[in-house]
Amino acid sequence: MPNRLSVSSLQTALRWVFVSTLSLCSCALVYAALPDPAPTTAPIDRIMVVVNDEIITQSELKVRLDEISKRIASQKIQAPPENVLKKQLLERLILERLQLQVAKLTGLEAGDDKVDTALQNIAAKNGMPLPELYKTMAKDGLSEAALREQIRQQIIIQQLVEREIGNRISVSESELQNFRDNSENRDAD
Repeated sequence: MPNRLSVSSLQTALRWVFVSTLSLCSCALVYAALPDPAPTTAPIDRIMVVVNDEIITQSELKVRLDEISKRIASQKIQAPPENVLKKQLLERLILERLQLQVAKLTGLEAGDDKVDTALQNIAAKNGMPLPELYKTMAKDGLSEAALREQIRQQIIIQQLVEREIGNRISVSESELQNFRDNSENRDAD
């Protein structure tokens, strides 16, 4: 004889399915409302300034601020307030970015040979071999690649400034003669 379900057992089974479904739905809603314990995306870096078509980010400013703060601390110099230092650094970053953009437009570059020579000169002035200079800068949080890039940018900016100043300065023969005459008169006194 086949097993027959009674109306009451069928109602009980339906109630159980309904309660189970309701429980699952409420658990899913509670789970969805919970905050994500570990966000899977990295925070977005804040743009501080747009310089023509390039940006200066908050993290870039922070890296420079950390570098400068370490240098100031290692030299035992009284640092300005952080907000003043941040403002000065941001202005410097803007100026550097503008200068590098002009240099790029005019074709100025600094090859690896110029960077190598500059680094050798810096190491020699500090009385240390180049590998020791890299180690010292690494202690201040500046990697070899970052140091080389900073030196490259400084060389390019220096070339730009020298070119611009050289184009604007002209000294006539009479001005040179006046300078010589005045110098001789001062030496005679």
